[in-house]
Amino acid sequence: MGETNSAVTGIAGLLYFSLMNPAHAGVGSDFRKVAAMFAEKEAPIACSTFTEFEEYNNVYGLLINGDRHELRHLGNVTQAKSTLERLGVSPENITIVNQANVSISGRDKDEYDAQFSENQVYPSNGEGVKEAAAYLREHVKKNDLVIVYTTGHGLNNCLSLNHGCYTVDNFLGELSFMKEREVEGIFISDQCYSGSIPKKAVDAGFKVKHAFAPIVEETETQCQLFIPYVWQAIEHCIDVNNDGKTTFLDSALFANAHYHIAEEYQGLSYQGSSKSSLKFNKKDMSKTMTNVFLSEVGLVGEQYHQRFSMEDIAHLTTGFVAPWQANIFPRRFNGADIGALVTEGITPEVAQTYAKRFNGEDIVALIKAEIPTLIAEQYNQRFRGKDIAALYKTNLDQSKALEYEGRFTGEDILVLVREDIAPQNAKKYAARFNGKDIVELIAAGISSEIAEQYEKRAQVSFIIPFVEAGIEPEIVLRYEERFRYQLTSDAKESREIRPLLIKVVEENIPVEDLNKYSSRFDGEDVFRLVTHNVPNEEAIKYDIRFSGFDIQKLVENDISAEEAERYDERFDGNEIVSLMKARVSADRANQYTKNVKVREIIKESKVEETEEEKENKMAKIKECGSITAGLALLSGFFYGISRMRKKQ
Repeated sequence: MGETNSAVTGIAGLLYFSLMNPAHAGVGSDFRKVAAMFAEKEAPIACSTFTEFEEYNNVYGLLINGDRHELRHLGNVTQAKSTLERLGVSPENITIVNQANVSISGRDKDEYDAQFSENQVYPSNGEGVKEAAAYLREHVKKNDLVIVYTTGHGLNNCLSLNHGCYTVDNFLGELSFMKEREVEGIFISDQCYSGSIPKKAVDAGFKVKHAFAPIVEETETQCQLFIPYVWQAIEHCIDVNNDGKTTFLDSALFANAHYHIAEEYQGLSYQGSSKSSLKFNKKDMSKTMTNVFLSEVGLVGEQYHQRFSMEDIAHLTTGFVAPWQANIFPRRFNGADIGALVTEGITPEVAQTYAKRFNGEDIVALIKAEIPTLIAEQYNQRFRGKDIAALYKTNLDQSKALEYEGRFTGEDILVLVREDIAPQNAKKYAARFNGKDIVELIAAGISSEIAEQYEKRAQVSFIIPFVEAGIEPEIVLRYEERFRYQLTSDAKESREIRPLLIKVVEENIPVEDLNKYSSRFDGEDVFRLVTHNVPNEEAIKYDIRFSGFDIQKLVENDISAEEAERYDERFDGNEIVSLMKARVSADRANQYTKNVKVREIIKESKVEETEEEKENKMAKIKECGSITAGLALLSGFFYGISRMRKKQ
């Protein structure tokens, strides 16, 4: 990522804030309640230190969600609207671009829509954005503040509005009146690729008070790891910079701290050249951060020692380590160390008996392996706790282990020794290959020279089948990334490693035909659509919730995008096909709760139809009986007339 424009002017200065580590799971689930689907009427936020709105005549909110289906995104709008109103923002000043799917039917949808009855609400499409901006243009004046919040799914440099791209440039263009009137703005975004919105707002010359997102351009994220903490900070008067005030700068930094550790706790992917692009003196900020605490884990009124940094406290609060527990550990241990030690029930006194070279994770590994401190210290300093535990358990002589390069861990060395791979042979392979990788490459007869020709992202589990299939490195690079490192569906089912790219090459599908398909489809989706003759123009008509397999099935059964979208989001393409074949309408199917299976819905619908058919037959019989009786009366009448004529 290149340079970002940013400046800090006093306490209420501009923050352009964006993390470099996208995360994809897990941390912070205890706090997701703040984004509940249906917000109850809550009391105003009693945070005496939050005064950021007081300097403005009026505060306006523009909340945009382009996803009509996922409850978490619909819930994000609920939470943002609820928090702003509880901060004193007038409901009529909150403009919302949000539209729940028709499949959220009946009482649920009515309740969801009802919470926005006092707000200005527009549909989730380009016209909706324009109308919302027009409303603000008409009402916002100089000395007002506009809070712009975007959520939902994301595309690079786009607001994703019902799986369509509304460019960030066009979006900011609709808000150009803010620049003309010198109206200050707070820009918050949490969807994938949303780093482009804060950056472009700054670069475009908006009078930005704060602008932040959890990720940078061309990276993905999960909003629930970030946005709840933005609101939590204000809910609990978090004062990160210890200036006696709570602002959106504090909430951005607080959310950063929690989002930042998600990858470390969950083993998530890391992208970027640095952990953060925060534009402030991080060392000074760490020294003064003493007021972060969460009532949810019983820490109200207590403080962590001043030595702990923002990241340390995020580790501690997420690991449910109270200040009194953390503060008694020696200074050599940081938040992550203490979290690991407390989780395993290791006291400060026991931890302190191990040499300073060992961190919390090392000590946990050594104690679990029952390795005394004196024995641990006899190992070379290149070996961490896990390395020592691995070598100690197998009685591998340390001198033999030291013959291998320093890049190899204890586990690597054990694997190499077990397979009788000499240090000089292991050394030939590039540093990106660990011990297990080298064993597998040698077993497959792949030399270090051949393995190194494949790009660094290529894992051994792909290199080996590529080589065996005769797919050379330059062929791999011709294809978009979504086709290179994905398994075929049949491979997943059989647990056999067979890259999708091999299948693509075998089918001899031209690269340009594959690249025509929207980025919303992954490689396997595209492969399925191409091989079943479903063009991109047809596929993108279907809602974003449908996979390539879903769309293929829907198209094969002549079910249009409009017909499919009437069904609740819990039904996949194959299920919708089954429902329509059984003549179960969307209205009928959507009435059932999520735990009722499709086959049960169809079965019950058939029983109801049978009863209905019986009633219809009985009605027809009665109708026929009435007609027969009528005809008999008429026949008798005419017969009587005929007899009278004969007598005359």
